[in-house]
Order: sequence, then C-alpha cells, then structure tokens
Amino acid sequence: MLKRLIASAVLMGLLSTQVLISSFAYAGEPSDTVTPTVSDEGTLTTRQTYLTTETTPDFPETLTFEGQEYSLQQTETVVDADYTHPTQYFSRAAFSEVPLTDINNLSAYFPATMAIEEGDFKGEIALDPANPFSVVSRYEILRAQVDRTLVVSGLPDNDVTRLPTEQAFEVRSSESPDSTCQQILRILDVSYEIAGTDHLGLPNNYTATVTYRGQEEYLELHHYDVTANYAGDIPSAVEQMAATGIYTLVPVPTPAPGNEVVITEEAPPLAEPEFSLFPLALSGTTVVVFLALPVFYIFFLNNARLIRVIDDGKKVSTRLICRRRLALKNGEAEFLIPSDADIMDGSQYYLVIKPHFANREGDVVLVWQERIVSVLPLDRHTTINFREMLITSVESVLMETDILH
Repeated sequence: MLKRLIASAVLMGLLSTQVLISSFAYAGEPSDTVTPTVSDEGTLTTRQTYLTTETTPDFPETLTFEGQEYSLQQTETVVDADYTHPTQYFSRAAFSEVPLTDINNLSAYFPATMAIEEGDFKGEIALDPANPFSVVSRYEILRAQVDRTLVVSGLPDNDVTRLPTEQAFEVRSSESPDSTCQQILRILDVSYEIAGTDHLGLPNNYTATVTYRGQEEYLELHHYDVTANYAGDIPSAVEQMAATGIYTLVPVPTPAPGNEVVITEEAPPLAEPEFSLFPLALSGTTVVVFLALPVFYIFFLNNARLIRVIDDGKKVSTRLICRRRLALKNGEAEFLIPSDADIMDGSQYYLVIKPHFANREGDVVLVWQERIVSVLPLDRHTTINFREMLITSVESVLMETDILH
C-alpha cells in the first residue's frame, strides 16, 4: 500500500509539472504561428498555415499574451490566397508516323498539350517552343527492272557473236539515298544499221544498237517518323490553408464589496545578502536523487498477473488469480501459476507482463503444476492468451494431467 501511495504521488507530481509546462508554452508566441494581433475591441487573432497534406493544427483553449488571458471562441479555415505554389519542370515526348504529303502539317497529328499527373503535380505542358518537332526520314528498299543501251560502230558484218553478252552499267544503289553502283546487265536485243558498202555495193560497215537488261535496288522515301517534344513547368496541386483562431479577453473578476484590495506604497526593497547558489543546487540535487531512487526501484520491477475473463453474455468481469513481482536473477524471472487454476473451464486466461520505466533484459519462465510451460522474453509490455498458448505448446502436459479428458 505504501508503495502505491508513493507511486501515485510521483505520478501526480509529473502530471502537475506537465500542466505547468503547457501553460507556460502559450505565454509567448505559439510555435509555427503568426504573431497574435489584438484589435481595438480586445479580440485576439492568431493565424497558422498548413498544407492540405499535413495535419490540421489545434488551437489551445486559452492562451496568455502580453499578460492578458484569452479564451478561444471560434476557428476559421480558408484557402491561403497568398500561397505561392512550388513548380516542377517536366518534359515528355510523343511519336507518330506522318505521310509524305503531310510533312508541312505536323501539328495535325499531335495534341497542343499533354496532361501530367505525377505526385502532387497535376497540369498540362505544351509543345516545346525551342524544339517542337523532330523529324526522321524513313525509306524502303525497292527493286526495278532496268534497261541500258550500247551503240557499237565499225562492225564488218552483222554477226551478233561479235558483241559482248554482258556489260557493266551504273545503276541506282540501296546503300543510301541517291547513291549508285556498277551492275552487270545481260544482252537482250540487237538492231543493226548499214554504215557503208564496198565497190560492189555490198555492206561492209555496220553500226549495232545493243540493249542490255537487269535489276537494280534503290531507296525510296516512304514516310516520316515525327517526335513531338513537350515541356513546361507545372505548379503543385497541394493547397495551403490558413487557420485562424479568434480569442476574447477573459474578464478579471470584480471583488465583492468589503474585499477590495488596498494598494499601499511599498517600501524600497532591502539589499539582498550575497551568497553562492552552489550549496543550494547541490542540496536540491541530493534531495531529488534520494527521492527518485526508491521510486525508480519500485517501478523498475515488473508486475505480472494472471487474469480470468468471464463472459456471461451480459458483462465481462475479471478476477485476480495471482500476482507476483518479477525480480530477475541470472537473467531469468519465475512466474508461478497456481496449480488449482482450472484453465480449461471455458474462460479465457491472460497473462499480463507490464514493466515500468525501462526494459528489463532477460526471460520470464512460466511454471504450472511444477512444470515449465514456456520461456518468454521479458519485453516492455507483453499480453499472452495463456490458455491458447498452453493448449498448442504443451498438449502433452495436459494429456498427462488428464485436463483434456
């Protein structure tokens, strides 16, 4: 009982300290807020800004400003019209095949803008004014029949065997546009003309026109591969909100008649004697240490208890079955579960291990009916459904004790 009283006193002291710290926190300018302003009517207004992706700020119910206490009356939240949205640069590309006839009308194959939605940035970017389109010519390889003629003069007769059956000619090439190469063509047809006669009038000079035929490969422009380049800055779609808290002055109570405070002129303060603060600080530290050590010792130990939860359909009640202090020894703490605890009667048994202030490194050994049921690490806060754990992990133990039967 004494330990519980000491623990309650320490907790109350900590809570009181926290309350004092919270009250002093609002005595000056609240963090991440605009400096409060007071109107001629005595209304205090404070403003906080936040993004829609952030948590909505809370205004304290009361705050103190320039020695006056104010009470929160209402809050207002609107979109901050003065907020400048951050922007991000985006660049994208789109592709399309364009026929030869539409090379001067590329914009007909692409939209004027492209939609962007990436993270907090949503909007449209337009064609890049510096380089809106990139054009690449695409060719196809074609094959065609080709004829070439050769005129041969000074022939003594019209014997075709005097003419070459194959001849090299320059034709178009498929290596690159407008390129040529040498190609062997074969003789196809020959026609003769008499160029002269002898003294008897017989032909003795012929001119032959020879036609050679073959195939050539060449490149022909087929279409254009066009890339449309989009670029631009897109502002963030996240809005900044402005939350305003409106406070009114808390009136100072007027003293009842007869209880007025009489203000008298104070005498000048006496000169304070000089003394050193070191002994006082040392004494205060010593007192705090001596008070904290026993409290820390009490709460540093780990509480463990076995609780039975009974569900009668109307309410849930608990009954304390066993309670032990777990004192670690050689890294282990033993928790004895009462051997008469009928854990199979249909109720749920929970083992609760709840350390205070700090972790205790070690293990807790669960013992039931003089048998080690389980060894668990002693964590900061552990709750175990003892019945389920016992049934699944030590079923053999239950069989030996005829509990399952």
